[in-house]
Amino acid sequence: MTDSSDTESESSQSVEGWEAADFIQMSTELGRISDPTLVGPRQVLEALDTLQGLDICAVGNDERLHGTIQRISSTLLSFLDRVLTTVDLCSETALEDFALAFPILLSESTLSLLLKYRVLFRDIALHDLEASASAITTAAWLFHLDAPVVDVPLAHSVEWYDEGLVGALETAPSAALSMLLRVLQQSVDAARDRPETLDAISLDVTIKACWGIKHILQLSDVEHAALAGIYGIVIELFVVLGECDIELHIKDLVLEIVSPSPTDLQLAVNLVGGPQSRYALAWEQSESVATAIAQEDDIVDTLDLRDIRQMLQFLTLTARMGSTPATLSDLPQRVLFAIFDLLGSESMESLTWTMLGDATILALARSLHHASFKRTMTVTEQVRIVWGLVREADPSDLPLAASLATYISATAGACVLDALSYGEAWSFLRDVLLLVLDRDFGGQEEPLALLVASAICRALVELARHESPQARRYYVSSPWTLSMVARLQQLKVEEVPDAEDYYRILADLIAPYRDSMLSVVCRA
Repeated sequence: MTDSSDTESESSQSVEGWEAADFIQMSTELGRISDPTLVGPRQVLEALDTLQGLDICAVGNDERLHGTIQRISSTLLSFLDRVLTTVDLCSETALEDFALAFPILLSESTLSLLLKYRVLFRDIALHDLEASASAITTAAWLFHLDAPVVDVPLAHSVEWYDEGLVGALETAPSAALSMLLRVLQQSVDAARDRPETLDAISLDVTIKACWGIKHILQLSDVEHAALAGIYGIVIELFVVLGECDIELHIKDLVLEIVSPSPTDLQLAVNLVGGPQSRYALAWEQSESVATAIAQEDDIVDTLDLRDIRQMLQFLTLTARMGSTPATLSDLPQRVLFAIFDLLGSESMESLTWTMLGDATILALARSLHHASFKRTMTVTEQVRIVWGLVREADPSDLPLAASLATYISATAGACVLDALSYGEAWSFLRDVLLLVLDRDFGGQEEPLALLVASAICRALVELARHESPQARRYYVSSPWTLSMVARLQQLKVEEVPDAEDYYRILADLIAPYRDSMLSVVCRA
């Protein structure tokens, strides 16, 4: 149980600028357990009398009494919700109710009682994801917290808010995680029950809740069973959201949330992915959109392409552990083939290729590990097409280079290709690595360049391992290859100056492949 001192920072937030109509709309969208207009002073007094009659030690040890505590908490919060959301504050009934209830709530004995139970209220609430007035309170706090979503830049992983959100999350991470998950669950229910997009207020709350959950999971160790449940909720959110810009931002956050643990992602997908589920429907919609784009000559909608890209990225994550449920194994494959056919009719300079090219190739590479893909995706025309892309690919296009490197690593030696294809792949990957070694990528691309380097090195090792000695000698004869080798020989972790953070990180990342690459050159 959390120490009572941890609640000192739980001071009330400023409500300056709150609009009652906004709060009502948000509460309606997110749902609530009961109508707060039915909670009056009599219910408040009964709840406080019940609380006064309980033994706090007995309540803490007897889970059968937790439901009673939860009802008391919901009653008190619903009444406060009514105060915030009642538009006609001048009505005779409202004034009578408030005049009767507030002296009771603000009395010294009541405040002392609530102070004694405050930690227990929260700890019991951690285990309940049902809709409640406390979730509405959390949503209200998120909505009025610093910057609105419309002002959030694309780089949404950067802290948008001031220290208010981060401080609250880090004060009591488990409590914050529970409340944020309640908000998300109600967002899922609201999005599932209506065909059109959620309103701006609900989306504002949802994206902040997702960011908060991602931040907490980065800070805390969560048990696998609990993490799979969390993933299940955010996956449901992923598949019920639409294609407006804010919804796509939220789905990007979901992809970040589920990326760290493929095992728990597999469990979550198996839970939510049935043949009649929204998960299956989302794949069918992606297939339809890809097919429609291929058949139309009109300008392609960027939001549609972003939506398809996110489904490809989700497929890449799930394919790492073969996470696609058996009942849906052909759906992602159909989507992948539909998008691949779409790209076949586009030039590499087109918007469609720019948005979908690297994600499609990476999804193909990862899906090769899935049993249902292996029979159709190796030694086929698709493999030759992908390898052939290195002739036109730009070495400075890091996302495409990373995807091609991953695909080449997965298919080298497993498909029938001529020596020229291997040579072209070697030249392309070598040129990319030279750019990284020369630190040609700056700004926001620099961290990506460091991450891509290891994939490039692995692909080069795989190419050399599956080629003949004559081909390896041909590779080494190039002055550009010799230049790459010279740089690799200078790049040892223990010899990089401390001031050179970039090269120290790079040396550490490519260390598993560096000796193998140098060995290839020596044998040639």
